Amino acid sequence: MGMIFGKISEELPRHSVIATQATYVIRRYEPSIAAVCDYTNGWGSTSSDSAPFGSLARYIGVFGAAENVQSRSAASEKIAMTAPVVIDLAQPTHAMKFLLPRTQYASLEGAPKPTNPRVRLEELPERVVAVRTFTGNLRAERARENLDQLLKDLAHDGLWHAVKAGDGNISWQAAGYNAPFVLPWFKTNEIHVAVKEHKGTAE
Repeated sequence: MGMIFGKISEELPRHSVIATQATYVIRRYEPSIAAVCDYTNGWGSTSSDSAPFGSLARYIGVFGAAENVQSRSAASEKIAMTAPVVIDLAQPTHAMKFLLPRTQYASLEGAPKPTNPRVRLEELPERVVAVRTFTGNLRAERARENLDQLLKDLAHDGLWHAVKAGDGNISWQAAGYNAPFVLPWFKTNEIHVAVKEHKGTAE
C-alpha cells in the first residue's frame, strides 16, 4: 500500500541543503553517473514519445535481461532503480535521465555500457540548484508553471540567480520521484534550476 501513497524507497542522489527559503531550497549535489536518452521531438510536445523511459528501463533491466554489458565480464548486469527520474530541459533536444546508484557506480569506467545506441552515459559534476517541490502528475505544462514561479521567487529574494547555458537558456530540470500508479496528490515532483549566489552574499 505504501507504494500507491508515494513512499520513496529508492536510493536518492547524495546532496546537502545549503539554504532554505519559504518556497524553495538550495541543494548542492555530489557528482553522479546518469544514463541518458533523448526525446525525438521534445518532452510535452504533441508528438512527444515515451521511448526514453522504455530505453532506459531496458538498460537497467526492468523488463528482463538488462541491455548493457560489463567491460570486465562482457555480461549484462541489472541495476537498481533510483529516484528521481530526471527530465533535462536545458537544451532544445530534451532528455530523460536515470541516475545510477552512487553506492555501486562512482565513475563512468565502472558503470555497465549500454548496448542500445540511443542510451549513453554521462558524468554529472557537482552542482548547486534551487529546488521547488509540487504534487500531482508530472506534466510539461505544470512543470513550466512551477519553473516560472521558482524564477519569480529567486528574483524576489535576490540571494541566488539562475545560471544560463551556452545558448542563453535557463539550465533547468523536472524530477519525478514516483511511479505512474501513485495517487496524484501523494506524488513528489521537483523543479531544479542551476543557480549561483549573488556577489556580496554569504558563502
